[in-house]
Amino acid sequence: MRTRAAIIYLLFLSVDLTAILIALLVSASFAISPYVIPHSKYSLGNLDLQYLFLLLSFVWYFSTRSTGLYTDLRTKLYSIDIFTILKNIIYQVILLIIVLFIIKERALTRTFILVYGALATVLIFFGKIGVRFVLKTMKAQFTDANKVLIIGANELGGHVYEKLQHNSVGYTVVGFLNYTSDSMQRNNVLGTIADLEKVIFEKSVDMVIVALARADAEKLEQIISICRDHTVEVKIIPDVASYYLKNYKYTFLADIPVVSVSIDKLTEPFWRIVKRIFDIGFTIFLSITVFLWFIPLLLLVQKIFNPGPILFKSERWGKGGKPFWIYKFRTMQPYEGEKIVPTAKDDPRVTKFGNILRKTSLDELPQFYNVLKGEMSIVGPRPFDKKEAVLMKEFLEKYMVRYYVRPGITGWAQINGHRGGTWDIEQMQKRIDIDNWYLHNWTIGLDIQIIFYTIVKILSGDINAY
Repeated sequence: MRTRAAIIYLLFLSVDLTAILIALLVSASFAISPYVIPHSKYSLGNLDLQYLFLLLSFVWYFSTRSTGLYTDLRTKLYSIDIFTILKNIIYQVILLIIVLFIIKERALTRTFILVYGALATVLIFFGKIGVRFVLKTMKAQFTDANKVLIIGANELGGHVYEKLQHNSVGYTVVGFLNYTSDSMQRNNVLGTIADLEKVIFEKSVDMVIVALARADAEKLEQIISICRDHTVEVKIIPDVASYYLKNYKYTFLADIPVVSVSIDKLTEPFWRIVKRIFDIGFTIFLSITVFLWFIPLLLLVQKIFNPGPILFKSERWGKGGKPFWIYKFRTMQPYEGEKIVPTAKDDPRVTKFGNILRKTSLDELPQFYNVLKGEMSIVGPRPFDKKEAVLMKEFLEKYMVRYYVRPGITGWAQINGHRGGTWDIEQMQKRIDIDNWYLHNWTIGLDIQIIFYTIVKILSGDINAY
């Protein structure tokens, strides 16, 4: 079923890239024609358009993922599509302006850019209409692509059912669930909300649509929790969306507005790749500009003023709860013992030079090696000692949510005053809640903001750095 969805996505993408290629060739031909450049001796063969096409295709792929052009491919309104297409064409035009400014190709002028933008928009839009027409004529081939369960056997649920049955490709309604057993108004009602898990399993449901006129937050959370446990997509009709939480995306199902409750961005492969590229790129940049000369100097000073082992390693829990060894510059006197003792202010175990390292956070620099190894991210929930993690798992609510992602060198909790060791359960829970907020609201911009404020705190002096 998901394979067919991937095939449909690749079909739309292929048609769009073909449209981009045609627009590129036609606009280049027009730009070098005698009507634009009198007595032109240019030809398409000497313009190296293949490299420009590859660059445009690369940017198109990432910009469309960011703008959501290929979400709800089979049901989105054309008015929504054209608006999203225009946003992506703007990215294409900006790229062309930058590239043509750099390579200074005289044949490809502003006329070329304007013709390309207009032609690509038209071709891509009508390409989508054509693909949808083909898919609708082959609707029988896609009836089992996505199995939908509607919660709400009422007028609203019936409206959704009719739209999916007659105006979309790739959705088949397996039945309805009702809020209670008092009002079973349809023949294909499979039970109540209490039967949700059983129906998902028996009918191999891919999507649940909540079409209840009234539903309390507790019921919605229960529905969403069950669906997430079974990796089932959830869509909520806006009438009930106001009762729910923050994690939603406004979209359309045919011409019905819905709120799509999706997994957080950092659980999606595309955004994980984006974050990983940012981590590697930023680490390489720091390595070239700072670490190549600063780390050897720091090692020398560490050896002189803090005799003994240079590095300290500790076993921590990483993504998925998988243990790994985290590295730091040693700041304490070597000690042995099974008891977990968080570092306190004016801790006698901390050496004089180690105190400087901790206050400036320079002891954390070796963790960029953990970033390159893929065990950590630059920004993320700070990893706890393995023994601490075992204890926190037992006492703290939603503690394990943090292990959906890689731990970080710095994090949202750290810049909000929750740094350093503590055994206060209330403070621990606040730290976990703040980190979970970061996971639910992550963006690259937020990561950059956290890095900036981390640097500000280091330079201004963090009272919790000890």
